[in-house]
Amino acid sequence: MRKFKNVLLKASGLMLLAFCISFSLHAQKVVSLSGANSPQDDMNPVWIGDNTLLFTRAFHPNNLGGITDPGDIWMTQKSESGEWLQAVHRADLSTDGYDFSLGLEDYLTLLVYHTGGERFGIYQYSKFGKDWNFLRQVTVEGLSELSGQVTGRVASGGKVIFLSGKGTDSKGNEDIYVSQKTSPITWSQPVNIGAAVNTIGQEMSPFYDTKSGQLYFSSNMHADAEGKDLFIAKRMGDDWTTWSKPVKWEQVSSAGSEVSVTFITSEEVVWTSTQNSDGFADLLTFETIIPLVIPQEFVMASPKPLAPIAKAVPAKKVAITPIYPSSSVGFPEVKMTETPVETSESPISWFVVDAKNKTLVPYSVSWKAGESTQIRSAADSVFRSELANSQVNEVKVNAEGYFPKTVL
Repeated sequence: MRKFKNVLLKASGLMLLAFCISFSLHAQKVVSLSGANSPQDDMNPVWIGDNTLLFTRAFHPNNLGGITDPGDIWMTQKSESGEWLQAVHRADLSTDGYDFSLGLEDYLTLLVYHTGGERFGIYQYSKFGKDWNFLRQVTVEGLSELSGQVTGRVASGGKVIFLSGKGTDSKGNEDIYVSQKTSPITWSQPVNIGAAVNTIGQEMSPFYDTKSGQLYFSSNMHADAEGKDLFIAKRMGDDWTTWSKPVKWEQVSSAGSEVSVTFITSEEVVWTSTQNSDGFADLLTFETIIPLVIPQEFVMASPKPLAPIAKAVPAKKVAITPIYPSSSVGFPEVKMTETPVETSESPISWFVVDAKNKTLVPYSVSWKAGESTQIRSAADSVFRSELANSQVNEVKVNAEGYFPKTVL
């Protein structure tokens, strides 16, 4: 069933909806963080202790870059009575570009990723009272090579950072990478964690629990995924490339698209979902603290080599179907599926609709091979082998009046 069915529109051209939404999921009541959510994208929650949750809010008029700003850092706090207070903009942690918190490197040091103005990369901020003061940039070799929707989290203990993005060795779209701390201000080049976790689709928003060795992440291509769902994989060796077969986290996955999770305690979580919105992420949690249903047994994944997409042309039909396509703001969700064919390869199928009124949208497709760009109309046939053999490194779906969406 397509993800855009049975959703509550979160923003429209006529009005903004104020809400405190709840719904039933596996007989457990899930509620929005009413004080924290907005009609915009509220994503990438990071719990930093002291009853404080940081998150990224996109396209809000109070962002430093205004309504076109792709994400500033905001903060909400949990009161003693359990209520989530009204979100506060943290201009001291933001730029006019895309910003998200990776979490605490240590109790007094926060790591933040910036792509705006004079700041690009990962930066340290030092805590002084209730304020965060800019400290310095840290060096992560090869970080600038990660493109797409970059997300990530520093693991507890501050020695490892997990990042997701599209690298030169990605299997498809965003993959998950790991970087290790080598000095107070330097980190190793991010390493792809392998095909047990990464697929030709999108793997995003990694959260690694050092105690259990379990990696929580979002994917739209693993078994049973509908759009993006949360999955759990367990580290099975001493290196960072040996993982169990990922298991879908049924307790928090829904008909919406789940992208990120943070643990407040071992029994309390906050995550993002588009279940109740028009492609915009909400911050959700369980109304009451309940036992988390996390798999206890993990099976070693079958080894699969990570090969660049241009080196192999599988005999498969690839359908790229937007789930929440382009709207006036926000990022569309994309579902990619593959089915084997017995003989020849079939053209890639394209289907683009407006998320609000569900009507077809005229579009074109463009791709880059090196410095060269080609544009195709909707009627043109495109084969995956054509893209692979041309060493294509980017494919975009473009529609007038909408943000373009990179799908490969």
